[in-house]
Amino acid sequence: VHIMGHVQSTRVRVRERALKDATPESMHFSGRRLGSFPEEPFECPQALTKLVLDHNRMHVVPEVVGQLTALAELNLASNAIRTLPSSISCLVSLTHVNLSHNKLRAMPQGLLQLTNLRVLDLSHNRLRVLPPELRACTSLQQLNVSHNKLTAVPESVGRLCALVRLDCSHNRVRSVHAAVANAYALVHLNLSNNRHLEGLPVAISGMKQLLHIDVRSTALHDIPSDFGLLPHGCSVLVDSHMLVSDCRLLSEPWSPRNHCYKKYHFRQAVQTLLMLMTFERMCVVSLMPVELVHRIVKDLWCEYWQARGRLDLQLAGKLKLCM
Repeated sequence: VHIMGHVQSTRVRVRERALKDATPESMHFSGRRLGSFPEEPFECPQALTKLVLDHNRMHVVPEVVGQLTALAELNLASNAIRTLPSSISCLVSLTHVNLSHNKLRAMPQGLLQLTNLRVLDLSHNRLRVLPPELRACTSLQQLNVSHNKLTAVPESVGRLCALVRLDCSHNRVRSVHAAVANAYALVHLNLSNNRHLEGLPVAISGMKQLLHIDVRSTALHDIPSDFGLLPHGCSVLVDSHMLVSDCRLLSEPWSPRNHCYKKYHFRQAVQTLLMLMTFERMCVVSLMPVELVHRIVKDLWCEYWQARGRLDLQLAGKLKLCM
């Protein structure tokens, strides 16, 4: 009896703390050790736009959640949820959903019918595949499926015309479908820590908005030479170095006498390397040791001397400032 009374009093205190900060539009139940979905959100379901239930102990989301038709943001992170009810598809106003750190084995079908969804976090689950129905989420801008068990980035991702950021890191990805290049709004692509990923489709090199590709800790150690069309300013992170900007110049592994430098005017190569050193001095990136950049530039200067027999004094002055 004493234990039951303690449990009941704890539930009362939890409810009081939650309602103290609650408004008709927003309710927060973070870290309250809730084992089931609270009743308070359904007291005024048409007004609630934000519901935060992260870091609890919930296993099940009830069907009545479909009554929260005005809900725009739903946070169910860090629970023990294995699936969502089909009524989740009734939440047509949802724009942000966080289901990270749960026990999902598949993407809930109800989520795949939400055409207004803009941000979806399914990281740290047990997903094995991204379904074809994902293409229906045409408003999706950010998709985080890192730390799952995915083996491929499928064609359906290429149908997400509004997608800006895709994080598929820390999975088991072996292949990336060429149709991913059709996601023309994509700016950030993270494929790091996929140990069996050996290549990228050449079509990705034609993505005009792409500014950041991360393929560190994969079987892909160098950027394919076909990646000569990446937009100016695009950074590509691999284990041994970081390539920035004009990837036509820097599409090969770093080497003082690599043929890729000989295909273009020396001045362009040095200007690109100067930009790298500027980034280093500003502490924007520190992935390539600055000493390595200096050594490459010095070796290139020697080649330039031998080939041209003269120095560009303006560039020489800039080099002295940076070095």
